[in-house]
Amino acid sequence: MADSPGVRARWLGLIYLMTWLGCGWPALPGSPRHGPPGHDPPASVPGVATSLMVLPDDGSDGVLAALAGARRRAWVEMYLLTDGDAVDALVAAHRAGADVRVLLEPAPYGGGDNQSAYLALQQAGVDVRWFAVPGGLVHIKLLLIDEAAWVLTPNLTSAGLTRNREYVAVDLDAGDVARAEAVFTADAAGRPLAEDPSSRIVVSPLDARPRLAAAIDAARTTLLLEIEEISDADLLARLGVAHGRGVAVSVLVPAADRSAATSAAVATLQADGIPVRALPSPTLHAKAMVMDATMAYVGSVNFTRASLDDNRELGLLLDDRGDVSRVASTITGDWNGATAP
Repeated sequence: MADSPGVRARWLGLIYLMTWLGCGWPALPGSPRHGPPGHDPPASVPGVATSLMVLPDDGSDGVLAALAGARRRAWVEMYLLTDGDAVDALVAAHRAGADVRVLLEPAPYGGGDNQSAYLALQQAGVDVRWFAVPGGLVHIKLLLIDEAAWVLTPNLTSAGLTRNREYVAVDLDAGDVARAEAVFTADAAGRPLAEDPSSRIVVSPLDARPRLAAAIDAARTTLLLEIEEISDADLLARLGVAHGRGVAVSVLVPAADRSAATSAAVATLQADGIPVRALPSPTLHAKAMVMDATMAYVGSVNFTRASLDDNRELGLLLDDRGDVSRVASTITGDWNGATAP
């Protein structure tokens, strides 16, 4: 049977369980070891650095099964956690003995409320905390499940998991996982976070702006952008410059519930001669970009000043050919189904 991304997504939870049954996990500080000692897996798996899911196409089973099936840890740093199945999965992992820790935004912008999830997790004995960023939002969507860092565009909400256009990258690269761990532990302790330009992980407000700007500037042939929010003046200008030097730039935005700032950016892009379309379905919440079919970005970082300079955000620069191709083909398919903005 062909190995499709959808099949991969649905079987990820089972793969994690099978891996755990074959070898133990290195213990985290203050957490128990599970599985037989002395058989720790390698820090990374050659040739399987990342696995990409596209939502809603691949379904939410992969994310929920991985959370519920965590054997060593499930660390979550999230803007919105309102999906009951996701909360139940975290409680199940905690009851099975995994080290479950959750950081949540205390005051999401424009609606949404993490209070119910916070109380449910707290009542179940899960280590759940509020984490606030001065002058910004905790807009990150990060899961650390056993040996992998999961970099998400969706929140753990029903819409994010089942209805929106979203991307989920499961990253087993040891350096990326260490960087994601550093972000979580610094935020949990309220400590400053140092920059790490060697990692594929990009973090706002530390280095996401210069690294995403550099990715745009490096494009030579094509640049595909699928984005919920775009309004940052510098990144808009760089897209215009890329178009001017002959790069085939295209920008896909939401068709409905679009911010006034994004609509103004659409007019700017069109004035520069850049093609823009609006996706009517599924609802576009993703933040994704493909440059020259050789590199892709997915993550929580919108192309807005606040997302780049104020919020806690996290994204991943993908260089695996299969992952880049999947993002590109998804954006192209969405573009073909889109309309005038």
